[in-house]
Amino acid sequence: KLCVRNSIATSQPWITLDTQWLPLSNPDLGRFRVSSRGHVFHQSRGVNGTGYALCLECGRAEPMHANGDLPEKFENPHRKLRRSKSDAAFCLGSEDTWKIKTGMTLGHETWTDVCEIQLKTQTGIWLNDKTAANTLAVALRDALAELIGVQASELACDTKPVKMDDGSKCQSIILFDRNAAGYASSVDRFIDQLFHKARKRLQCPADCDSVCPHCVLDFDQRFAAELMDRHVALTLLDEKWLNAMSLPDEYAYLGAKSRLEYLPLFEALWQNIADSKTTEFRFYVSGELES
Repeated sequence: KLCVRNSIATSQPWITLDTQWLPLSNPDLGRFRVSSRGHVFHQSRGVNGTGYALCLECGRAEPMHANGDLPEKFENPHRKLRRSKSDAAFCLGSEDTWKIKTGMTLGHETWTDVCEIQLKTQTGIWLNDKTAANTLAVALRDALAELIGVQASELACDTKPVKMDDGSKCQSIILFDRNAAGYASSVDRFIDQLFHKARKRLQCPADCDSVCPHCVLDFDQRFAAELMDRHVALTLLDEKWLNAMSLPDEYAYLGAKSRLEYLPLFEALWQNIADSKTTEFRFYVSGELES
């Protein structure tokens, strides 16, 4: 026998975090922030997108019709979702119409590691192309997983529209852990390599027209494939943009290998002390001393 199960397109989760923004190596190209307690709210409005009918008596839920009508199981007395042998077959909620709630959204919330990235073009315009942002989100997710050494399925990605302080619009790129393992919140350790790896991901070995399984298309993006195009993403993440991402010369106090440290001083020190290879710290101090 052949069993076919309909797929329900998942709704975009609501992802929020409230932490300090940090500049990229070149602040003119964007910013990012991370949190180990980002809030993620997942939701579903059913196969037709019109919500569910929910019985408050027994807990049975069925998707509403596309026109908002009740599902067939609630048009007549419905059977209890669960019952013992001594219980009646039909739910008492069928007799009280107020117990059948319509248009309900089902969801749950979690807290996990989240990274939010907002990018600018070299002309100083915030990235507001949904297709480019969606594609970059997947490429950055895959690049981060590779740098950490975990399966890409350990991480998820998304985008959301935001209004900036100057009134312009931007598509934020969101990376988050599926199991709060500390991956997405460690982006600052890999920020210098992250965008280079993402660009390599976008350079498809099969030279596809938009996206394919050889580059950034996977099972998670099966409902969003039409909103992805690696060529559009590459118009932002080109060689000139990556070169501009380098730390400006006036801040490269320690030579070509200089990089920004995003952790607070004492936290960064302790992290390096934990590394058995670290044997010495040197501090470069500049500025005028007060008398």
